[in-house]
Amino acid sequence: DWSAGIKNDKVWKDDAKFYYSTNIDVYSEPGAIKLHHQLSAQNTFTENISAGTVAEVNGSTNMYVGTDDNAGGYPQIYKYASSSWSAIAATTFGTIQNIISQLSGHKQLLCASIVGSGNNYCFGTYTGSAWTDHSAAIRTATSLSNSGSSRAHCELAGTLYVAIDDSTGNKSAIASTVDAGSNWVGEITHNTDSLIIDMIGFNGMIYYLLVNSIYYADLRVFDPSTNSDTSVYLFYNVNYWFTRSGGRYLQ
Repeated sequence: DWSAGIKNDKVWKDDAKFYYSTNIDVYSEPGAIKLHHQLSAQNTFTENISAGTVAEVNGSTNMYVGTDDNAGGYPQIYKYASSSWSAIAATTFGTIQNIISQLSGHKQLLCASIVGSGNNYCFGTYTGSAWTDHSAAIRTATSLSNSGSSRAHCELAGTLYVAIDDSTGNKSAIASTVDAGSNWVGEITHNTDSLIIDMIGFNGMIYYLLVNSIYYADLRVFDPSTNSDTSVYLFYNVNYWFTRSGGRYLQ
């Protein structure tokens, strides 16, 4: 019980015994600290893992991981159920796409943002048995001529927001859907070769990172209630920022 504040006094017999915090769980029970068993590998994938989530899809909650493309050139998504992993994408996304950038659940669907160079399957949803490609609908809503990649998406108040970019036309955009993807609305379009690499819903706003190659990262905020979009802060010298996969920069 830390209601009176955290004590700084050393209370262990051997002060060195609990010096390192590896595998300490401070979340499961408020006011308690539990030590985990040593971590062990559950599965080894042929491809490199680039995204993961736990999502409820069609009434069942399972773990999902996304990877880069396999030996045949197809990015993969795996589902963990009944104590085993199975591929649920196979050749769905095509060889022109390269990597799964983000996975999440939305309205009983698995949502996947995918990076590549083609117009197909930059963003798709999975019902538990079939995939739907929303790329063309998002492209129409945002008036982009191409939509090679989606690097990030997020949910806010039940609405799903998806970022896509058209590298050939030097545009990046955000579209939204209040349902399961039947209707899409264009929210923001930037006429720039910058890429939206991460986004998060917080306190009624959408915060997102617009990265211009090696020059800057623009932290921006979009207010859905007023349709206002403003820059919060510019980070310079960001050539080390990874702009292909769904690296989580905003937490």
